[in-house]
Amino acid sequence: MKLVKLLGLPFALPIAMVVTGVFGGIVLNHVAYIPVLVIGSLFTPLVFTASVFARGNRGTIDADQVEKRQIKEHGERAVARVDALNPTSTTIGDNHVAELELTVSPSFGRAYRTKTKHPIHPIAAPAFQRGKVIVVKQSGKYPGVVLVDEAVPPEWAERTERPFEVGDIGASYGGTPHSNAEGRQSPLEARRPSRLLPTAVSTLVLIAAIGFPIRTEVAYLLTNPNLLDAAELEIVTGELVAANGTEFTDVTFEPNRVLATGKNHSYRYTNGNLQNDDLHGSTETEEYFDLTEVDIAAIPGLIELARERYGEGDPDRYSVRLDKGSDGGVEISVDVGEEDRLLAAADGTPALAANMFEVEGARAAFDLLAERMGDTLVYEIVVGADSVRIEAPTSRGADTGDTFGWRSGRLVTQEPMTIQPTAGDKLFDLGDVDPGVFQRMVAVLAERGAHIDKPSEEASFTIERTDEGLELTGWLSDDDRRISLVARADGSGVTVKTSAG
Repeated sequence: MKLVKLLGLPFALPIAMVVTGVFGGIVLNHVAYIPVLVIGSLFTPLVFTASVFARGNRGTIDADQVEKRQIKEHGERAVARVDALNPTSTTIGDNHVAELELTVSPSFGRAYRTKTKHPIHPIAAPAFQRGKVIVVKQSGKYPGVVLVDEAVPPEWAERTERPFEVGDIGASYGGTPHSNAEGRQSPLEARRPSRLLPTAVSTLVLIAAIGFPIRTEVAYLLTNPNLLDAAELEIVTGELVAANGTEFTDVTFEPNRVLATGKNHSYRYTNGNLQNDDLHGSTETEEYFDLTEVDIAAIPGLIELARERYGEGDPDRYSVRLDKGSDGGVEISVDVGEEDRLLAAADGTPALAANMFEVEGARAAFDLLAERMGDTLVYEIVVGADSVRIEAPTSRGADTGDTFGWRSGRLVTQEPMTIQPTAGDKLFDLGDVDPGVFQRMVAVLAERGAHIDKPSEEASFTIERTDEGLELTGWLSDDDRRISLVARADGSGVTVKTSAG
């Protein structure tokens, strides 16, 4: 019990329970920590109330047992006059503890006033009435602290019969080693070690012990790591795969949480804790993608690229979503603004953002589409300022055809042609098309179509093979007029015609 008291455990335990209950039960929403909070909340005021009551009950019963023993064994005797006897509610057997207000007249030094508590049997009560003289023990080491002498020698007993004489009265004490009436700290109090430090240490140790199961979550809560950082992305992805396997329909990363949908559960990762809920219903197998095939390490770089393209935005609202695109491939969607978002392929390759009416933009878009097609033979090309649609064989030598589409800032899409090619459809090589021809034709339309109430950047072009060779057609129109042109694929032989819209 002494060790328990020394370590301050009666105070430390309920306080530790309240602290961990608040973090675990309320902040981190762990149901198991709610009872810890409730118990700690109940016992904390009880412990403090009991402590206050105990101190008040002890009142001025002098000192600790060590000091009592020191005064009892080595203290000096002195006579004291009882100035007041105040009963208390404490009893020890048949004895009633009373508070005695005394004026002490030591053999050497000035008289002083103090208080002490002493158990008094009813038979002995007359000896402690006001005005009576008794013998006490005192010590200069503990000013103001006295004990009623219970083994009075005959010569001292005789002194209690003599008139009580006192000269000048000096200090007035509270009778305990902790305080006196003048508010000075006694030597005993000065040398007594504080219990605040061991109680604080015990509280911290107990908090660590009770909160051990949620240590990771508390660390996340206190450090508030950004889940979009490379290291955190790796940790979260590993936990998702460990809990669900590799197949997901969608995963969304945000600075403070991660949401994911797996085969049978939905997942939520916050503060270092992965929680899941059962899913109801079924998901088509083709909607799943393999999370391990996504280059998670590329995400921080994609976020930086999105910030360069679309501005900083609010970092707390950044998000990265992984899911299947319309063509079945995995898309990485990076959102750093209100509307604009950056798309990337599963390997982290960002979607091309380019202008087809600029030479380098058209060249980059054609190269990207040729890589996706796996060939350069095509049936038709339709070009706008920020988009390209190419109809081409599904693969080299195939009889079927697909439509390959690209829009600036978007990934290449691939889907079957609405009208499949026939034996008479003519192919041509994408490499035979000059990427700069669109820029030149836009300039022609801008010059010849100044009366058109539409910017020339809204023009569209088509390239296909005819009996005369590769032919480029273009047009620009508003509600009233339409201007169109026909030229060779290199831009020569331009013919321009204006007609009613």
